[in-house]
Amino acid sequence: MNMRPMNFQEMRFAVEDTKPQVRLFSDRIFKHSYQADNDLIHIEKIPMASNIVAPTVNPRLSGPAVGNQGTKTMVLTPSYFRLTSPVEPSGIYTGTDKNKLSYMYDANPMNRLAKERKRVNNEHISRIEEGWELQAAQAAITGKVNVYYEGSTVSEVDYHRDPALTVVKTSGTFWDEDEDLILEDIQSMIDRIYDLTGETAVHALMGRNVASRVRKSARKGALKDLLDKRYQPDGTSLVTGLTKPGELVEIGNIGGLIDAYEYKVKFRVPRDGGLEVVQPLGDNQICLLTDDILGINAHGAIKNRAANYVAAKIFAQNYVEGNAPQYEFMSHESAPLAIVADANRTALMTVLGA
Repeated sequence: MNMRPMNFQEMRFAVEDTKPQVRLFSDRIFKHSYQADNDLIHIEKIPMASNIVAPTVNPRLSGPAVGNQGTKTMVLTPSYFRLTSPVEPSGIYTGTDKNKLSYMYDANPMNRLAKERKRVNNEHISRIEEGWELQAAQAAITGKVNVYYEGSTVSEVDYHRDPALTVVKTSGTFWDEDEDLILEDIQSMIDRIYDLTGETAVHALMGRNVASRVRKSARKGALKDLLDKRYQPDGTSLVTGLTKPGELVEIGNIGGLIDAYEYKVKFRVPRDGGLEVVQPLGDNQICLLTDDILGINAHGAIKNRAANYVAAKIFAQNYVEGNAPQYEFMSHESAPLAIVADANRTALMTVLGA
């Protein structure tokens, strides 16, 4: 019985064989990709980002972030994810067993090992894809993105959205106080985006409370008879093809202006030995987006000699450590950075009070 670790080619096939999730931001909204020449992202080398205003880097911790506080730079350090887990077939070890009695159903340790390898591979890839999605969501919604380095928030990259496109309304102008402002505010932000970019916003993502207010207004308020819930089956809805249930919920087309969706996704990010909950779009906020925000999924080089230090979306290894006893491990690495080449193709409004 051969229980050797999988080689690099087999691990590459294992990564490719894992069914990818189709996510809202990293797949549907970020439509472009780029792989860097080394471990830094040189923005001027990305064709669709050649006219980007130099982002500002705001370091939070000492680490690999490029530049001092408030430094403008065209060279950025991507995030770095490195996940390593033991591969322990259930029924042999007791430390991290998912099902300690699985040996009762399959007495062959080779079969149990194969199943555990698949489980660890799928779990790592899912966590890495979640990191990609969080970065893309932050960049699109706020015009800024946090750079993480193996679990720590190293820095914030600001893509310089025009201040007129980040609006916080004040008391007396909130949508629950004056529903007539709903259409007026949406039209105003569509106009601002068009004036700055020549592009028209076609999607509106609404936080939980905003979505509730819009639905209520559509039933018996200012939006009555102005919310069209009939989506044509032509693939234009952002919900089409998404694989994570409930990630995005259709609300309808508002007044012929824009397609509205409810978005309330929260991410759990490792921080200080625990988990921090990050919600890119607040419950009282609305984000407007054009059809193509020039979102780029960039990847830097893998910092691993076995990967030849070249860029890859995911680099995976399966290996054994120790002499007596020996333990098997599986690791996955990725160096992503979500880039918005034109941050003015999105807008963010806070339209409800606390």
